[in-house]
Amino acid sequence: MPKTISLIGRQNYTLSNGLVLHIPTLRELRGKCDEDEVRNFNLITPFICTPTDLMVELYEQGIDFQIFTDDYIFFATIIEKYSGLNYGLIFENAGVCNWKVVTDNVDVYVFDEENEIIITKDIYEELSEVLRKMYYRERTHREFCNQRALKMAVKIAKKEYEKAMRDKNSSEFDNMILLLVNNSNFKYNFESVSDLTIYDFLSSFRQIQKSDYVDKITLGGYSGGIDLSKIPQTELNKFIL
Repeated sequence: MPKTISLIGRQNYTLSNGLVLHIPTLRELRGKCDEDEVRNFNLITPFICTPTDLMVELYEQGIDFQIFTDDYIFFATIIEKYSGLNYGLIFENAGVCNWKVVTDNVDVYVFDEENEIIITKDIYEELSEVLRKMYYRERTHREFCNQRALKMAVKIAKKEYEKAMRDKNSSEFDNMILLLVNNSNFKYNFESVSDLTIYDFLSSFRQIQKSDYVDKITLGGYSGGIDLSKIPQTELNKFIL
């Protein structure tokens, strides 16, 4: 796996086994309605989620997520539940995938026969790393020393999720699009912004935020309100990549 994964300006990315990942545009990902957006986002879930991400769901099924110590084995455990969906937004030229899991002595393989997709442990690790970078998602991992601590964490996570669902009244992209289109440094309008790939869009959003932040810090230094010598150079670097 290369240390550097370059996705800027690309429409696809080829993994080491030749499997080609599709980098969807914002228009493709959002679809025609909010339900399309939710459904399309859910497609990447099994490839990037960890047991920690699903600890609430697992706990409510009477399962301690900490029994899964290998992300790939966890992936192989849940992937069949995501069968019957069209994975064209993830894999180039793919259609509906019906995932199967087989064990050959010690090794575990996940495959879809119709689209000729085989995901071994090594390919899964590469695939999940690229998708996390593409969508700016961090790998999560937590451990708890006892069941009491786990129960408390689950309770808090459940409340936070329920609050987020109550407070959500629009697409998570709406505010980002408004901010970018109304920024003079962004050269796209409400129509053309949808033609950006999801990675280019999210990168642009973070780049403009970082540039604005550095400009404000620098201005504060010039005006005497901020001692720039005490600000780490990493914070004064305008580039996010």
